[in-house]
Amino acid sequence: MKSKLFPLIAILTLIVLIGTAAICNRCGSNLTTDTTTSDSMENETVETSDETAAEEETVAANTQEEDTDTTQSSQADTEKKAPTISLAISEGPVHSSADDVCWWRVEATVTGSPAPTITWSQDVSNSSFGKNIAQVNLTRDNPDYTLTATATNSEGGATDDIALSWSCDGEEEDNHNPVITGNVIVENLSGDDTPAGGPYKVGQVHYTVRVDAVDPDGDPLTYYWYGGGGYGYSDPTANPTEWITPDGGGAYYLKVVVKDGRGGEAEVGRNVNMASAENHPPEIQGGIIIENLPGDDTPAGGPYKAGQVHYKVYVNAVDPDGDPLTYGWSGGGDYGYSDLTANPTEWITPDFATNYHISVSVWDGREGAVHVGRSVRTTE
Repeated sequence: MKSKLFPLIAILTLIVLIGTAAICNRCGSNLTTDTTTSDSMENETVETSDETAAEEETVAANTQEEDTDTTQSSQADTEKKAPTISLAISEGPVHSSADDVCWWRVEATVTGSPAPTITWSQDVSNSSFGKNIAQVNLTRDNPDYTLTATATNSEGGATDDIALSWSCDGEEEDNHNPVITGNVIVENLSGDDTPAGGPYKVGQVHYTVRVDAVDPDGDPLTYYWYGGGGYGYSDPTANPTEWITPDGGGAYYLKVVVKDGRGGEAEVGRNVNMASAENHPPEIQGGIIIENLPGDDTPAGGPYKAGQVHYKVYVNAVDPDGDPLTYGWSGGGDYGYSDLTANPTEWITPDFATNYHISVSVWDGREGAVHVGRSVRTTE
């Protein structure tokens, strides 16, 4: 029985081994295939990522170049532009009866970069009203003129013109010059004691100056003050205004021109004499005054106590020209004064009983000076 079972068991075992080997071979094949597929997909992903990054870099570079080109183009457009010019009447026509001309003022509005240069075919004002304003005078013999202006810069040029004609007929009869009543009036400011009519004080002293003027046509008037020395006026276009006197003496001329804005004008002026610029030295009224400090019983006039005792000392000084004064004390012994340049100050007595000399100098800052002194005696 056992001999019959052994062959059967051997056959079954062989079948199981063969089946197992077949299954293992199939698993190995699938594993290899899965591994190969995974590696292939990873390679494809890397290649795709690299291609995408390269494309993004190319797009970014192109965008940056486009932005750079756009910025440079915009800057070039901002920095350089061809000129444009447009002319318009700014004032006129105005008749000048003095020389019988009818004048116009024309203003140019200009654009462009760099800033254009304007060239006028005529400008009798020689740019007095600015480089963009020209004046043209028309006469009865030459009543018409076409004014041309050209604006140029490195990018090119532009031209505009405007036709002007005499349009002042009858204006010389219609407009009348302002009328000034009397002469320039000079008045003291509050607190000044200058006599009426002068002479006036030198040294930047202020006086009110004015004129009485009217316009027969009711036109608004403008005022222009001239002369009067180096400091002139607080406002040279006001009426009244303040004249600021010069530093030197002598005679000066004050003049005002009054205009009505339509070519009519009037002027008036006067001479003014300045007070002498001569300097006068300070004056000391009385001598050096010595006073006790509170609690001291020294008799008036001394003798004064030795041993660094303090006494008040001062002088009464004035300057005829009103100049500010400075002081300098000297003498009085070893300890001198609490402040050598003050008035009053304190004299500090020496330690010994003897005679001393106290003195002070007073200056006005303009080479004027005065000196005064007195003898004092100290006692122990």
